[in-house]
Amino acid sequence: MLLTENVSPTSLLKSLFAALCLGRVRPFMMLATYADETGHYPDPRRTVVGLGGFLGKSDNWGVFDEKWRTICDQEGVVRPFHMADFASSAEQFKSWKGDETRRQRLMQRLVSTIISARVYPVGAVVPVEDFKSLSDDQRKQLGGDPYYVAFQQVTHQMAFGGSFLSCPPEPVAMIYARLRGYTGRAMELWEAIKQYNIYGDWMSSFTAGDPKDYTPLEAADLWAYELGRHYEYILPKEEKWRWPFEQIIDHALRIGGGHKFFEFCDKGFMLGVLGEADETK
Repeated sequence: MLLTENVSPTSLLKSLFAALCLGRVRPFMMLATYADETGHYPDPRRTVVGLGGFLGKSDNWGVFDEKWRTICDQEGVVRPFHMADFASSAEQFKSWKGDETRRQRLMQRLVSTIISARVYPVGAVVPVEDFKSLSDDQRKQLGGDPYYVAFQQVTHQMAFGGSFLSCPPEPVAMIYARLRGYTGRAMELWEAIKQYNIYGDWMSSFTAGDPKDYTPLEAADLWAYELGRHYEYILPKEEKWRWPFEQIIDHALRIGGGHKFFEFCDKGFMLGVLGEADETK
């Protein structure tokens, strides 16, 4: 398809959804991998690294796209929406600081749009200190960075989700937010998972995208931020759960049918991946 001034961005995105999903009725995956929002291993201030995303059907994503764009237009938000900027009243949200009515209205509308799309949240979080406590050889086997541990787990969840959302199971197209220094190796890892993992047949394609081109990546950015915030600050300080996190978790419990789409990858879990036991327990 050629991009012309007569084709709207929404129409293009709908067509792209359909092409990636091999048909509008097939399940479609959107995964965001925002290291800044979910922790970046080289950053000494971060205590967790994680990935978050959403799994949903292409028709639902098409409706979601229209609603998300409309909300941003009506609320005066210049896309792409970045949750970290919103949470800290930075960049385009500087003038919003202190205007809780406006801030709450936007967040309520965005989270409600995610929930109404009936998409499934997926995620994985790795405690940095647990990863550092492994031997050099163990860390190397896991990719040398906790990002790749979380990446593998979320990819597995997405592939398995293809069987959960469709009968018979259909392959899932996976779009990850482009992350400098990580995307190339992540794609190689994705190909290895597809080739050697039992869920490989349910993995359709790998795409590195930008939130400005994919509204669902903006939603995944919101969820990834909430995951990181929850495990880095809320739980350690025993603070009240943030409203967006609580709403998305409640939604997952309602529609998940008992299926688990999240993994806390502590030391014991990582050693299990390597086929080893945690001798400290």
